[in-house]
Amino acid sequence: MKKLVLGFLLICGNLFGQESEKSFGMLGGVTDLWTVDRSTNTNEFRSLTNLGFQYSLRKSSKWDVAFTGLTGFQGGSTWNSKFLTGSAALRSFVLNPGKKHKVNPFYQVGAEGMIRKDVGFQGYAYELHALGGIGIDVPVYQNFSLLAQTNLSIPMIQINESEFNIAKARGLNTTVSVGVVYHFNHLGPKKKAAKAAAIAKRQAFVRDSVNTVREKAQAEENLRLAKIAAEKKIQDDLKAKEEAILKAKAEAEAAIAKAKAEAEAEILKLKAEAQALAQKKEEEKAAAAPVVKGRKKLPLAEQIKKEKEPIPMEAPPIVQENSAPKPVEKPVAQASVPAPLEKPIVKEVVAPKEKKAVDISDEAFSETIILYISNSGQLMPETKSKLNRIISSMKARPEVKIKVEGHSDNEGTFRNNLKVSRIRAMKVLRYLYRYGIPERRIIAIAHGETRPAATNKTPEGRKLNRRVEISLVK
Repeated sequence: MKKLVLGFLLICGNLFGQESEKSFGMLGGVTDLWTVDRSTNTNEFRSLTNLGFQYSLRKSSKWDVAFTGLTGFQGGSTWNSKFLTGSAALRSFVLNPGKKHKVNPFYQVGAEGMIRKDVGFQGYAYELHALGGIGIDVPVYQNFSLLAQTNLSIPMIQINESEFNIAKARGLNTTVSVGVVYHFNHLGPKKKAAKAAAIAKRQAFVRDSVNTVREKAQAEENLRLAKIAAEKKIQDDLKAKEEAILKAKAEAEAAIAKAKAEAEAEILKLKAEAQALAQKKEEEKAAAAPVVKGRKKLPLAEQIKKEKEPIPMEAPPIVQENSAPKPVEKPVAQASVPAPLEKPIVKEVVAPKEKKAVDISDEAFSETIILYISNSGQLMPETKSKLNRIISSMKARPEVKIKVEGHSDNEGTFRNNLKVSRIRAMKVLRYLYRYGIPERRIIAIAHGETRPAATNKTPEGRKLNRRVEISLVK
């Protein structure tokens, strides 16, 4: 037996390892039975020839399950069958299955059932064995290999016609078998690697194709959704801008209309105040003027037109009375015309003399005159001083026209700042009206916070923005 196994190894020494999913083999060999002769109660040793088959299923690269069926014969001319066995064993291959090997040794454990002719008794014995063994598988050519294995089985349960034993049966079976094994679905290492590569390539191609189609469809869907979202956003932005423009336009028109109405009302109020003041002065002068016999009294409007009233500067005005009336020419005597009236005594307001003469050239208005107004809107002393010089220059040159522009800082609302700038411009207008500058020579504009001269982030800057600018209109 040893020579046979060594011969198999020499024949297959130059072959490579192989692997299959399942295999079927024909086996033959020698089985040695050590049992008990029940008739004499003595130990007996018998050597029988065995023949059978083996079917295996690969469970992993290292483990498989082998199902073996054997029958034993007595040597000689009769070949009477002495036993039948069937076993199932789990086999584990010792060497690394991921590499190529010339031989594949293994060990196995399992269970075996046996029916045998009981020695010394006419009946049969039924036994269940625990099985263990070792073996070797030698690849020969593609799907074929040679198998050699030896198993040792020990009876655990024994049943015969006379008794039933559990773990008390005596005996021992040693089976040595060799045979040829055919491997189904055989793949050599190279073919197996090529097949695995082809399968992996095909799977990768299918996966990539599916992913490409899916990604393309997803990209097209994302592009469509992004286009819809972009169009919607553009429409929403345009709508929002249109609404904002319409709203701002409506607010601006309302603010302009209100500011215009308030300005017109303020101008009418100032005109009424100026007319009332002029009427009052006319009445006072008319009441103070004496009536001269024989001379017709001149209209009050002509008397005021002839008066000249210089505007005071920084110092208060000095009032002088012209007590001596001018001589009156004698009118031509007419029967129907009464005697002319004497010229009324007129009070004149004389401005104090300045050290420097008033500059009445265009250079006096070549630069914009800035008047800073207090936060409450009142005219400050230096502001009045500048206004007095402007009044003197304008009275010296009746053709000159000026523009008064009111400004404010950005504290508060836009509408309130526009109103405040208009009030500041009206303060200057009222002052000019008071000292005889007619309305037709003044253009008033209110800008609000739209034209700052300095930053509105500091108190000093905001103070500079609360101003009134006066410039020459050419």
